[in-house]
Order: sequence, then C-alpha cells, then structure tokens
Amino acid sequence: MVRDTKISLTQIKKIKKNPLLMTIPLSAYFGTYASFTGIGGIILVSQTPILAPLLLFIIPTSGLLGYIAIKPPNIFKGYKALKKWKYQIKKNDY
Repeated sequence: MVRDTKISLTQIKKIKKNPLLMTIPLSAYFGTYASFTGIGGIILVSQTPILAPLLLFIIPTSGLLGYIAIKPPNIFKGYKALKKWKYQIKKNDY
C-alpha cells in the first residue's frame, strides 16, 4: 500500500531509487537557473528591444529548466520486475 492506494505486485514493472541527496540539490540548481534565465531574459529584452528575438529562445529554455527542477532526472538504473522474484513480508517490532 502506497499513500492509501493498494498496488498489486503484478503491476510493478520497474523499481528505481531516487535518493534525496541527489534530488534536492538538482531541483534547487535547476529551479534557480530557470528563474535567473527567465527573469534575466525579460530584463535583457526590456533594456534592449533589438534583442527581442532572443526572448523566443530564452523563455522556452527557462520553462524547460523549470520542468527539470520540478521533475529532476534520475540517472540510476531501474530494476525490472521478473516473474522469478521472491517476496517476503517481515514484521517490524517497534
């Protein structure tokens, strides 16, 4: 059960690790870079209208970096579920 949703073991196709020590810095980096790119592009174009065509490249880049910040890439390999897997349920005694 994950977040009050029952998931059968046959529905699992791949298991991937997503460690917080990698996710948080990547999200912070890409989020900061996305905001600097977007705001910097708008400031640049407002100061020099000749560079207005650059906004067509800067704003989509900023949006892409923002998406990467929200959903950071996971470079770890996934483990495919095989039919030969053996599952064992252990009870924790706290």
